[in-house]
Amino acid sequence: MTPVKPRAAGSAHAAIAALLAQCGGVERAADVVGRRPSTVYGWSDPDAPGAASFHQIALLSELGPSTACAEYLAMRAGGLFLPLPAPDAAEEVADLSAEAAEEFGKAMADLVRAVSPRGEAGAAISPKEAAQILADLDPLMRTLGHIRARALAAAEAGR
Repeated sequence: MTPVKPRAAGSAHAAIAALLAQCGGVERAADVVGRRPSTVYGWSDPDAPGAASFHQIALLSELGPSTACAEYLAMRAGGLFLPLPAPDAAEEVADLSAEAAEEFGKAMADLVRAVSPRGEAGAAISPKEAAQILADLDPLMRTLGHIRARALAAAEAGR
């Protein structure tokens, strides 16, 4: 069973339909959350009563690369979901921290140059400068995400 009814683009129901497809289909999702397939299918139907709980969406999001609802929530919050590649187990937190410091330094240097009165667009950021700043920030965000994942794993191990 696959959600086929049209859903409004960018809607919560469209995000749930995409999540169900990403996690292997309605039947697999129903098995994971312990509900009937028809109930799970209904979560993606804007005309059906009932809704999935946040906990159920979180469980389904853990199945493989199931990012649809994370992307939807980030968009609704005015942000962006940036999935991280699996960290290299050999990378130590100290190495990641040094990498983050270098990446931060480059990003901040480019930002300060861009907003300087001597910048390409004066004190404003030009499209070219903005592209460079984004190119600097994305690797930094990934590196910080890896450090956060290590810290979270350590915190959870201590529970």
